Amino acid sequence: MRSSHLHLADKALAEGDYVRAVELLEKASPTDPEVQRMLQSSLHRLKIAGAREMTAGRWTVAEGIFDVLTGFQHRLSPAQKAEMELLTGELTRLRGMEESDVKIHAATSMAANGLQAEARHLAYEAMKSCEDAHLVGRMRNLLQGFPHPDGRLLLGFDSPYEVRLFCRVEAGASVEVNTDPKFIHQGCSAHIHLSGVGSKVSLLDVPIDWSGYSELNFWMGSKGREKAEYIIMVGDGKNWFTFYGETSSKTLQQVRLPLDIFCPEGEADWTSIKQLVLTTPGPGPIDFYLDEVRLKLKED
Repeated sequence: MRSSHLHLADKALAEGDYVRAVELLEKASPTDPEVQRMLQSSLHRLKIAGAREMTAGRWTVAEGIFDVLTGFQHRLSPAQKAEMELLTGELTRLRGMEESDVKIHAATSMAANGLQAEARHLAYEAMKSCEDAHLVGRMRNLLQGFPHPDGRLLLGFDSPYEVRLFCRVEAGASVEVNTDPKFIHQGCSAHIHLSGVGSKVSLLDVPIDWSGYSELNFWMGSKGREKAEYIIMVGDGKNWFTFYGETSSKTLQQVRLPLDIFCPEGEADWTSIKQLVLTTPGPGPIDFYLDEVRLKLKED
């Protein structure tokens, strides 16, 4: 029986039917050194075949091959298991890119045909799980280009990659993408933690010239029971326009701040803005949610 299985397995290997070869070898004597060698050879070739299908864009075929390999986990070494995790992770990433890319094309087409609300919703959905820098950039540009009564979108916190790229944290601060619908206005939002005095979050992707804008607006809600006192600083890193505010709302509420209520410090200049900073006067930690930070143009 063993020799029969080995003969058939050898034939299957020669024909490139690695799945059949593994199945036959499993029925032989898996503790036999020769059988073990052939098993490892079959699994290795199967892994290469899956990787080849993946790089060729035949992802459904690659998924099928990797599913077979997963069924033989007990035959894989720790190094082989780690390699399989990398391959399946990359395949998942590529699948996500494909789905996001389709959504981007669909959203762009909708926008071109005047379906702004539908296009905006689709772009927000695509942003939620996207980790590809190029696709995140395209979706941000698409969302920022949509006309909106509240003005230009600065940051929507709709992707973990977007947050990592455009939010800088210091002194115990943190920013995490929030998916709790209670604290979301559109897409996703940010859960921001400030540990105390000196703790801050900087939003980096802002326009340089704010002289043509009249208002900064955003949606904010407090996570804790107490009111959250915050400071917004807009400037070039040395000179600032500053606003002191607080929120105690347990749901998101829109905050509208005319730019003329910000207090200038130093040689602050609305035509030389590099960042928007969120910090707290202290002393204790605060947690709050933030969404849809926008700049509204001056009305003619």
